[in-house]
Amino acid sequence: LTQAIMLDLRKRIFLHTQRLSLEFHESYTSGRIISRQTSDLDTIRELLDGGLNELVSGLLYGGFTLVALLLLDWQSGVILVVMGIPLFFLMRWFYLRSQLVYRESRVISAQVIVKFVETMTGIRAVKAFRKEPRNDDEFGGLAMRYRDVNIRSIRLFGTFEPGLMSIASVSLALIVFWGGVRVADGAIAIGTLVGAVLYVRNFFSPLQEVAFFLNSYQSATAALEKVSGVLEEEPTVPDPAEPVDLWEARGHVRFDDVRFGYSDERVILPDFTLDIPAGQTIALVGTTGAGKSTLAKLV
Repeated sequence: LTQAIMLDLRKRIFLHTQRLSLEFHESYTSGRIISRQTSDLDTIRELLDGGLNELVSGLLYGGFTLVALLLLDWQSGVILVVMGIPLFFLMRWFYLRSQLVYRESRVISAQVIVKFVETMTGIRAVKAFRKEPRNDDEFGGLAMRYRDVNIRSIRLFGTFEPGLMSIASVSLALIVFWGGVRVADGAIAIGTLVGAVLYVRNFFSPLQEVAFFLNSYQSATAALEKVSGVLEEEPTVPDPAEPVDLWEARGHVRFDDVRFGYSDERVILPDFTLDIPAGQTIALVGTTGAGKSTLAKLV
């Protein structure tokens, strides 16, 4: 099922990016598209491979354990339910903080890929103009930012997991203390207390799996936001519903008051007019950015 989902996503991204207009590709670089197809989809795949199984098994196991504890000793069960309040706030804190960190991680990861792809595709220009030191500094800065945001995510999870274990230890200590008092008073048997302690330990064991799921889920959510952002883009120049066959070309090229730009803010050819009869050869001369390459692409 996971592989079928990933295959569908890869095909949809590829087909959709091909369908989008040049305006999109001028602003959304090839490196970012590669990032969507590789690292972002791999992050989603990791969640689908094991994360959902861990979540379902952990929630079911924890739920059955809590019910069994309430049936065995309702007072110990109430203590565990009350300790669920700090557990809820801890998970909510981790959820909100990790959401920001992983979003930043996906952005910087894409920037690293973009810089690498652009440098390698333009390596001739890099060599010709001796841009290696400048590119080294820029790529090194991006790599350091990516390292720093990953360290922040590791530290965040490193704070969350000990917090989870601390709540488990406090819950266990309270149940042992209150259960010991009741055993001394003869209210419950020692076997009931031992069973309650084992249930509490079993309740918190799958929560570690849930914690790992939250970690994977936040990373996958940030990646899915980037992927969905591409899929939600619409062509600015959509293909006609009923295309008309082109007539036989005769070589006569004519532009009549053409206005063209890759975006509304970046108009390359404002009110451009040109008439080239068939068989005539012309030369396009102009400064950099005047629109020579754009005109050739339009033809």
